[in-house]
Amino acid sequence: MKLSLTGCRSLEYSPAAPAPQEKDNHVVLEVACCAICRTDAKMWNQGHRDLALPRVPGHEIAGFDNSGKLFTVWPGQACGQCRYCREGRENLCEDMRIIGFHSDGGFARFVSVPEDSLVAVTEKIEPRCLTFAEPVACVINGLSKFPTEPNSRVIIYGAAW
Repeated sequence: MKLSLTGCRSLEYSPAAPAPQEKDNHVVLEVACCAICRTDAKMWNQGHRDLALPRVPGHEIAGFDNSGKLFTVWPGQACGQCRYCREGRENLCEDMRIIGFHSDGGFARFVSVPEDSLVAVTEKIEPRCLTFAEPVACVINGLSKFPTEPNSRVIIYGAAW
């Protein structure tokens, strides 16, 4: 099964889509859950100049490998060559490749992801909760930049769609 974005506001459901082929340095996960992100909604609603169609969206993924181990997925693949990557700031990579945008994502029964994108889950957490790992990590990273005292008041402001 997979759900492909085929154009602006156009989807194609393929109930019998085969699993992706195994390839070097990748793991095929059986998707347990994949959240819809603002990016997915924008791709559906407006498209994107750099988006090659058809594309299976979805980058906030929780899934199981063939041994039954649960993972969430870091969706970005940094180039490793640009100035930001060389400084250890891969999150600012100038040529970032994103699962669900540059390669097929988690709106399918199976997804192929780079091994180094896998984040093993060691706690007992429901897969649906794991789909929030990436957005929660963004918030935690932002909050870590600002020292606070106990009982401090903070404002969290998001530019959601």
